[in-house]
Amino acid sequence: MDACEAFCIAVKFYRSGEWSPALPARIKIKLDENDLTLRQICSLVEHIPQPLPDSVVSDLFTTLRARHPHLEKKLVADRTYALGARCLLRLMDESEKALRLSENQADKPTNLRRFSTMEGVECRQR
Repeated sequence: MDACEAFCIAVKFYRSGEWSPALPARIKIKLDENDLTLRQICSLVEHIPQPLPDSVVSDLFTTLRARHPHLEKKLVADRTYALGARCLLRLMDESEKALRLSENQADKPTNLRRFSTMEGVECRQR
């Protein structure tokens, strides 16, 4: 398997939901006796101007359409491994950032406010 084939597999892993921002290094792809993460695979193809297979372009389009229509348009014009790698890295970055934000929100104490419907209700202390 070469780096381009490994990238195609990386896109499939991301698209399938097997890749997780909570454990981004859990998924590894064996390339030349090395177990590489999806990010490492992207770094190997980010300068390759060869065209992506149609199935990989389709997977990236489907994933980008909802959140990144501008990247989808770029991919229409430049269907290369280089741009595909940048798109996949962007998707992973955003997934990891969203996870960090949600974890930070979960760590914050809830701000309790009085409800306006409670006006006029007396609380008695014992």
